[in-house]
Amino acid sequence: MARLELGKADLEFSRRLLTNVFRTRDWYANARRPMILAGEFPDGFDTDGPGKNKHDAYWHMFNNRFKPVQESCVELQSLKCEAEALWGPEVVTCIERLLKCCRSLQSAMEVTLNIYAASGPPDKLEQSARQFEKQLYDFGREITVDGREGAENSFTVAMKFAVDAIEQHVRGKLMQKPTVRNVDAKPKPSNV
Repeated sequence: MARLELGKADLEFSRRLLTNVFRTRDWYANARRPMILAGEFPDGFDTDGPGKNKHDAYWHMFNNRFKPVQESCVELQSLKCEAEALWGPEVVTCIERLLKCCRSLQSAMEVTLNIYAASGPPDKLEQSARQFEKQLYDFGREITVDGREGAENSFTVAMKFAVDAIEQHVRGKLMQKPTVRNVDAKPKPSNV
């Protein structure tokens, strides 16, 4: 009976963890989509306006895009402790890799916003902001000079790797038979 209960607990926790991991992956992808819709910017945004205007508009967009990612990460943080208690530190390492991808995106958004808020020549500011575009936006496979498809975006690959590692770990745990640990049992005396 205890084995059945442990199996049910593992299955329920696995479902919650994987659902949250996949939700985080999807919100992360949504936050990185390259197409920016006009409705994502506040009313009255002027694309040719000063840096402060651009900063405020992009802050509005990035904040709205990243909010669901943050909420998923908070839930993932709470599941991390339960995962460690049930399955050990290996799964925690995988979860931390996923959280690192989300923190990298947040950092890129913040740096880009600081660049837009800075005063200086517009061409220098745009050049600095372009350095973070690979991290901010997922344009799919890069196109090489000769027109062929190149490698996938490295930040997209890192997220896929993190999600796959968690999924493999969880599915591997579900394939194992649950074992009952009897912590109250006293060792049997040996017949020496």
